[in-house]
Amino acid sequence: MALRKISDCNIAGRRVLVRADLNVPLADGVPRDEYRLRALIPTLQHLQQQQASRIIIATHIGNPAPGSTDPAYSTQNLMPWFQAQGFGDVQMLENVRLSAGEKKGDIAFARQLAELADVYVNDAFGALHRADTSLTLLPQQFAPADRCIGLCVQREMQELDALKTSAQQPFVLVMGGAKAKDKIPLLQHFFQQPPANRPQVCIVGGMLAQACLGLGTALDTATIRSAQQLGTTAQKNNVRLVLPVDFAVIDGPVGSPAKIVPVAKIQPLQQCVDIGPDSIQLFIESLEGVKTVFTNGTMGMYEQEDYAQGTKALLGAIAAISGHTVVGGGDTVAAVHHFALEDRISFISTGGGATLAYLGSADPLHDLPGLRALLD
Repeated sequence: MALRKISDCNIAGRRVLVRADLNVPLADGVPRDEYRLRALIPTLQHLQQQQASRIIIATHIGNPAPGSTDPAYSTQNLMPWFQAQGFGDVQMLENVRLSAGEKKGDIAFARQLAELADVYVNDAFGALHRADTSLTLLPQQFAPADRCIGLCVQREMQELDALKTSAQQPFVLVMGGAKAKDKIPLLQHFFQQPPANRPQVCIVGGMLAQACLGLGTALDTATIRSAQQLGTTAQKNNVRLVLPVDFAVIDGPVGSPAKIVPVAKIQPLQQCVDIGPDSIQLFIESLEGVKTVFTNGTMGMYEQEDYAQGTKALLGAIAAISGHTVVGGGDTVAAVHHFALEDRISFISTGGGATLAYLGSADPLHDLPGLRALLD
């Protein structure tokens, strides 16, 4: 059975449950970043146009303990935003992770949710790599004809499939961030693709760069070993791996003044908080003439103004590219908004781990639990 789209489902006069990914940061109960909320609007508009009798949103916020009464985890914080956008008749379930059944594969919880609707729509791209009950067991309670993907998931898949199969060359990957281990399988996958689909250059910053260079005491030896194997794979497949030549480092706690140190002179207890000016220049030069860029992860702790130069400069250079640019990952998307570059990026993915999992998989319909559950 093929993956059904929302346009394939009979909506008129029926109750629809939309599993969304509205896991957004809140400040005093108000969403600080509206991007994931706005990504759901096309699906809600479609359901209204198709005259759904009821639209119910199920989502999670954070990772609360089941039964928590902390108001910071309540999805009711999101309702004023949707009401302001003209969706006052849409219903919002309470945070599904407040139920112990969400993380335990609880069929009783899945059946309880399924009683609320006639049609199930998965528009939670950012959570497709998770095996939570509302993403896996819940859709199985609906007939195959009554479970589908929403417009957000549909667009994400189109954009990421294009990166995997038809990216215009020269194609460059820019990887950074704090989670080195999560990015290594993706890079190994891309480096071994046929030449037409393979990136010509991979620019690496953040903790992944430190792992490749064997720096930092916070990295385990297995991650360092796996990262250093990327160099061998890149060389074997003619991918130019571009690593930093200097870093901004601190000797004390975060907030301490940073100093620029060449890679060869970094001491074991020094913490790298950004790439240095020579690395910034090298990275920007490596972007010259490119037609397609995918970036995930920041160059350093951009939230601290003194440690933000690498991330700001590199994202600015990516935003200036006339080709197709794709950004994925929560921290990276937040940085794009922080530096007001969102209008200059071709596509901003709503996923973090899901984006990496999708791009790094030869068969996302099988490997991502949230998609696999929609198949018959």
